[in-house]
Amino acid sequence: MIRQYLLAVCFLLLLGQPSAAGGKLVISTQAIPPYSTENGTGFYDTLYPEIGRRTGLEITVVQQPDRRSLQLTNSGINDGDGPRLPGLEQQFPDLIRVEEPILHAELVAFTRKGTRVKSWGDLANRFAAVPKGWRLPRGKIPVSMRLTTVISTHSSMAMLSTGRIDAALTLPAMGRHEIDKHGYRNINLEPAILDERLLYLYMHKKHAPLVPAIDEAIKAIKADGTWDRLFKQAIAQTDK
Repeated sequence: MIRQYLLAVCFLLLLGQPSAAGGKLVISTQAIPPYSTENGTGFYDTLYPEIGRRTGLEITVVQQPDRRSLQLTNSGINDGDGPRLPGLEQQFPDLIRVEEPILHAELVAFTRKGTRVKSWGDLANRFAAVPKGWRLPRGKIPVSMRLTTVISTHSSMAMLSTGRIDAALTLPAMGRHEIDKHGYRNINLEPAILDERLLYLYMHKKHAPLVPAIDEAIKAIKADGTWDRLFKQAIAQTDK
């Protein structure tokens, strides 16, 4: 009887453990075209399922607000979250960072035509806007720069076009998406690169056994050209 009881307990525990073959995972991100869209054609919307396909996992992508997404993943309700800046595991100890970056991101400053900005110093005494929750590099921001926090890149690019700010701080693809979508003809298409960052996928610690396989899958996706194909495909889809 005791032996049967122990076997039953072990069976139930195994059911609750993630498996690299046929497991189902939920990875959260934010709705930021062209990286993630409501109709599921964004870059992360297709990249994460491809990682799942290569690791024998069924990955579903959900869009959630920034802070809530982190809290749900740290508590284990969601299985993963990203991409995020490195060091997040220090604040959220139940998260494990996948070693291979998901994205090499450039923080840029979009400006109106006729405005010259090449570095942080050029933003002195100017008005700039950045989406809420974005962390800017310490020690580089001019003291005299007037920084406004906005809901999204959509808001900052609209403010830039109407002259309410001098620079919209965002990622290149996000800014160009807004330019193409809304037909902003007075904004420079080639923004100034202010900072470069590597962004990573984080998994809840209960999925630690899966992290090496996910890491290898990301490397393979980059090596065989799938990463570039999915990114270009996402840009084309969201620009329609």
